[in-house]
Order: sequence, then C-alpha cells, then structure tokens
Amino acid sequence: MEKLSLTPENYGTVRRYFIQTLDDHMLSPDAQEKLVRENPPDGIFKIKGGDHCPFFSKPQSLNKILLEIAQIQAPSALLPGKASAEETAAATEAVAAKS
Repeated sequence: MEKLSLTPENYGTVRRYFIQTLDDHMLSPDAQEKLVRENPPDGIFKIKGGDHCPFFSKPQSLNKILLEIAQIQAPSALLPGKASAEETAAATEAVAAKS
C-alpha cells in the first residue's frame, strides 16, 4: 500500500468547502471558525439549527448545500484551493443568494 503524503501541492489540488453547523455542541462556532482560518476553504456554507450530525438534524439543508457545491465550477484563472478571501466570500454569497 502506498504511504499517504499530504503536501501543500497535493492538498491544494482538491477544492474544499466547509459546512458550518451553528448549533453544534461538540465543535463550537468559534472552534469551527478557527478551523476555517487555519485552513481556508474555497467556500463556506452555514446550517442554522444544524448540530454535529447535520445529515440527521437538517438532512434537507445539507442535501441542498451538497447539490450547490456539486454545481460550483472553479474560475478558470484560479488554481483549486487558491482563491483569495474576497473571491471565496463572493462565491459563497452568490451561492447563498440562490437559496
């Protein structure tokens, strides 16, 4: 079996999205925001009323977000995972506006 090697070059080739669950009692919103700051995703989605297991607490909301993520196309000028904070915010707002 090949040993897994996480490098910035390899890890940065996969687009990442963060789904923040606002009523998570295991991982507080502050802890979730810290994770986002330390490893910025390509977009952030929030589920109001979602707990640590949104597939149980808010399955329709989670499904809608996953479908939206599946429809997002990377801007051709950007490498996956390399969007600026402004571009990430704009993309997230654009998707949120559709909901």
